Amino acid sequence: MRYTSRGLRRRRNTDKWEVTLTHRDPVTGEQVSTYHTVEAKTEKQAQRKRDELILELERKGGAAGSKATIEEFMAAFLDYKEKAATVELSTIRGYRHESKLICRYIGDMRLGELGIADVNGFMARMTADGYSPKSVAGPFRLLKQALKWAVAQDMLTKNPCDFCKPPKRAKAKINALNREERTRMLGLACQAPGQPLAMAIELALTTGMRRGEICALRWSDLGDDGTITVGHAFGLKEGGYYLEEPKTGSSARSTQRSAR
Repeated sequence: MRYTSRGLRRRRNTDKWEVTLTHRDPVTGEQVSTYHTVEAKTEKQAQRKRDELILELERKGGAAGSKATIEEFMAAFLDYKEKAATVELSTIRGYRHESKLICRYIGDMRLGELGIADVNGFMARMTADGYSPKSVAGPFRLLKQALKWAVAQDMLTKNPCDFCKPPKRAKAKINALNREERTRMLGLACQAPGQPLAMAIELALTTGMRRGEICALRWSDLGDDGTITVGHAFGLKEGGYYLEEPKTGSSARSTQRSAR
């Protein structure tokens, strides 16, 4: 962040000089004025002290003069992520939900005032409010990612999340159907031939396709030999569903229904 000197004035009958600086807030985009005091006997010394002050402020980063709250900063970060198109719109939707949780606890804090104790405190309050370790870890990871971006943009000198850990997650038991339950579910689906839900259940159980992949199937994806080509999936964004590319290269595949 660059600071510009806008004024240097000596207080009457003292060795104190008033320094007026301006910079552009990296989050809000607004021109911000800050006021400082340096001590010097001559104007030349005062100018040198002013220049030293500017170098120190620029070394510390923009948080020293930023008026942005965590809520404003998170909104700017998510807008940046969406415009950069580095993640799917469905991921942005999840980020916005997690951002609301972050802002519920620390949204009114100034970006430059956020410390290690504040990060640990918001996770502790979420836990006390009944959120599971997994539900706490998501907002923490998003905040850590956002603050890493803030450091890269010279808004902060360090990321307080680097010194914090989310609550330990218990290993979740995989809740999968056993062979008997799978056979029973397929039998129920076969009792409702032609029904969209029954067809989706049969495809999921016999091919391993995800829900979004099944919903995005087109007639052109079905081969005469029983092969199904998985090339798209439905994702959920703000305002509705959209057609997205597979998450990874291995997600785009051809599959066949297994025997019942």
